[in-house]
Amino acid sequence: MSHDIYANWATTELARLLKSNPTQCFRNGAPDGEYSIFANRESGRIWPIPDGRLSLDLQSNRFEIAIEFKRTNEGLHGILTAIGQSEAYIHESKGYNASIIVIPELYDTHNSPGRYLSQLINYVNPDLPIGIYTYKNPDTSLASPFNDRLICYRNVGLDIDHSGADTSIRRHQRSNTQWAHLREGSSEAHAFYRYLQTAKRLAIENLEEPSVNFPTQLLEAVNRRDQSANPLKYLSNSVGDILHDVAWRNFWFGYVLNLM
Repeated sequence: MSHDIYANWATTELARLLKSNPTQCFRNGAPDGEYSIFANRESGRIWPIPDGRLSLDLQSNRFEIAIEFKRTNEGLHGILTAIGQSEAYIHESKGYNASIIVIPELYDTHNSPGRYLSQLINYVNPDLPIGIYTYKNPDTSLASPFNDRLICYRNVGLDIDHSGADTSIRRHQRSNTQWAHLREGSSEAHAFYRYLQTAKRLAIENLEEPSVNFPTQLLEAVNRRDQSANPLKYLSNSVGDILHDVAWRNFWFGYVLNLM
């Protein structure tokens, strides 16, 4: 498997992991309310280029996290270059809010590189928003090959009160890629076509939320779980209002739940 495929797998699993374990993401503890996070890659070729990216929406703020992934064959030297690369991503010229380094759980000549990197960053600058994760060999039979194979050695350390990534820099970092992971037989080309068709239509026209005919019992069930929840966002597991979120809600309710 190529470096890029491994990096894509790791980035996707990190999105799931940080969604379910927000304390690994934020310096100030878990945020109030829901937040959305999804894996993607930086568009364009503005150096330095991370191996992956996590985009996180919390209230009205967008946070961007760069991913630096290393394979075993890059050797111990690779974990040292990863530090410099991760620092470059959060430099003002690049504009990421944080970085995550993902390295093998061990090398032939070092049995705990994750602990070493964490101690090194904490010694040099403990306030750097750089997370450290190690990985075991992926299981390619799984929909997410790195599921339960990533170990956190250092939290990302995002500041909830930060105003988000610089908007002038984010314009150059906009993602033009959507990712999906599926098991063989779990979906078909038509579903992907419909999602892309929906996203394209919304990108050309004004963003428009779906008009959903919710069954009364479904609305009552949502209300029992959370009286303050917006059924549209709650039932689609999306809380943001950017193109990614609106496109997903239109696709989810229109072509998966068939409530439109």
